[in-house]
Amino acid sequence: MTLNEDKNNQLYKLFRQSCWEQNKVFCVKCKSKKIYKLTSIVDKKRYRCKICSHTFHDYSERWLNKVNLTLLKWAKLIRYFCEGTSATRTAKELRISYPTTLKAFNIIRLSIAQQSSDWKLLKKKLKASSFLSYKSLKNRKLKNSKKINIFGITEKNNNVSTIFLESLAIQELLKLNIKFHKSGCLVFSEKFKKYDYLLSYIKKNHNITSIKNIATQNIKNGFKEYLEKRINKYFGVTNELFPLYLKEITFKFNYRSPYEETDILAYIRTGGGFDRMHKILYSYLTNFAD
Repeated sequence: MTLNEDKNNQLYKLFRQSCWEQNKVFCVKCKSKKIYKLTSIVDKKRYRCKICSHTFHDYSERWLNKVNLTLLKWAKLIRYFCEGTSATRTAKELRISYPTTLKAFNIIRLSIAQQSSDWKLLKKKLKASSFLSYKSLKNRKLKNSKKINIFGITEKNNNVSTIFLESLAIQELLKLNIKFHKSGCLVFSEKFKKYDYLLSYIKKNHNITSIKNIATQNIKNGFKEYLEKRINKYFGVTNELFPLYLKEITFKFNYRSPYEETDILAYIRTGGGFDRMHKILYSYLTNFAD
């Protein structure tokens, strides 16, 4: 067994722990628990269902399986994602293509968004499959929707909740008869119903600076400041892409901690060492993608 094979086998065990609750494997197609493990050399990590004859493996139908990467590269990619490393630099460091890296980053973002209480509504808006193709993603970036996405934000005990409400034209948003302020491409409202404020992302080509109830304001507030600093690091963000980046930044804000520069080999050797953010993403990526 080569060194790389040994690393991947150890990572396989770590990722697999998140796949099956109490190690109880079931058919990913019909949910039957009547399955058996294939024993051939080629299929040694695959299962077959006795009921529907479906063949599958531990990562079938899961976010992790939507891009062809080794588990070792997935583990390193998660680390780069948590550190905020750009897709361009990550692709260079891991020696994989930029489209593959961008796809993997969006898979992580979608797996984060799936954990939100607004996922059912949000996934209809996102049309997740189109974020997994570099070609369709480029085409989406060429156009910016005439409607903007509205999020209700609640901050409590240094923790933030971002809930997708609906999409409105800018003029419809302003008819809500509440005050707004703008900082860069971010537009915030005053308190609205049960939310501390409403949040929208409006590109510079939308001329809203002359509208009376929107004032430019410098942000010196926890999550607002955190969000603005990070969203400005991304290139090509549109109104359509903003929900994915917002969910990523919200996740990082809620689980932020002094970052540990832990080597992947040390993590494998000791069975720990990554901070909570890494461990949570391991479990998110092994959830079934819906």
